[in-house]
Amino acid sequence: MDPVLGVTAYLEPDIPATIPTTAVRVPSQLRSPHAAVEAFRAHRQNVSKAQIPRAARILQALVTAAQERQWKVPAQRPSGSRRDATPDLLISTLSQEVVVTIYELDERGRPGRAFVEDYGYGYGSREQRTVTNRHFGGSGRLMLTVHDRWGEKLIASARETKNETLDEQLPAVLRTLDIADAEDAWEREEETRRRAIREERWEEVKQEAFVQLAYQRGQVPGSGVAILRR
Repeated sequence: MDPVLGVTAYLEPDIPATIPTTAVRVPSQLRSPHAAVEAFRAHRQNVSKAQIPRAARILQALVTAAQERQWKVPAQRPSGSRRDATPDLLISTLSQEVVVTIYELDERGRPGRAFVEDYGYGYGSREQRTVTNRHFGGSGRLMLTVHDRWGEKLIASARETKNETLDEQLPAVLRTLDIADAEDAWEREEETRRRAIREERWEEVKQEAFVQLAYQRGQVPGSGVAILRR
């Protein structure tokens, strides 16, 4: 704080510059997969049958990386999202809740539905089945999105290209979440510091006011001796 002007300057650090990119290992095969990953393998949605095993291994890599950071990944698949596709993972970081959805791109590079719901009629009742989408031409390339809990804000995304796989882009996705946690932690620490400064300054203001009031009443503060005025 400037002693003359009484102005406090708050300098925000360049947090992204302090957050390294850490490696993410995608397992070559699944051993004891997380329950949410098992649910993904059983649920048919945005990834063709041929790509489900690889997509599951990528999701498992995210789960492992999240757990290493002390983040929580519930066993059940997320629900309540306002987006069209049901997310595949819910991750509670230290600062926010995010949902992860993995897609397969079609031949034009667009995310699509590899499976659709078919409403047929069985004997005496209507049946609902999940069947392969005949209008979806899968390219074998995957895309991953990370949204806020309700699917309204895109936080991070990655899509495979001819030059870079989704596996190689996972560290950048996780770094985005690491930066958000670090920024949130700094903001909480800074608010605590600013509150302490405000409280200290308030005590100074009260003390100054007490001194001024004492002099106005003609008494030396803290002495009990009256000031003689001519």
